[in-house]
Amino acid sequence: MSHDNLYRRLTLSTFILLFLFDVTAAQEPDPFNSHPGLREIGKLPNGIRVTHTPNPVRAQRGGRSGFKYTWEYKTTVESMVGPLLIEGFYSFYLIANKWEFSNYTGKPFRSDEFAEWYSCPKAVVKPGTACSDPLNWTGNNKLVSGKMLWLFIGRDNIGKHHRGHAVIELIGKIDPVE
Repeated sequence: MSHDNLYRRLTLSTFILLFLFDVTAAQEPDPFNSHPGLREIGKLPNGIRVTHTPNPVRAQRGGRSGFKYTWEYKTTVESMVGPLLIEGFYSFYLIANKWEFSNYTGKPFRSDEFAEWYSCPKAVVKPGTACSDPLNWTGNNKLVSGKMLWLFIGRDNIGKHHRGHAVIELIGKIDPVE
């Protein structure tokens, strides 16, 4: 194979890969650009690691959400920068390629709720110590696939704010072990 043919094939392969990555990125918009209230938060340093397990997660009928279907998962929060007081946390559901605020209370969750639900004394996340909510959930009256983003805001000892977020993929199928 000549160098010209090899170059053309590599260029075409690179173009296809870039196109596929671009399509994938378009399916899940950057939350800090797709929601006007999050633009300032997007400027904060990312100092909080957030994970969901299992991810993706399948639904079950009923469940603790009170909706017809519930997706249950564990959400874990860890500091990557030092002790952080979690001041608030939020959930957003991806609707029509936009992240929409979706806390079931209609308002941000508070430090005291974080301390209780995540078994985290005084809502302070320390490096090397994970705080987890093993009973986190998303509910819906329709069995549909979707994505939920959880965002956490914390403040360090000198007053600097940090953020962290993670997306959980909700599968619109019933868990086979149900």
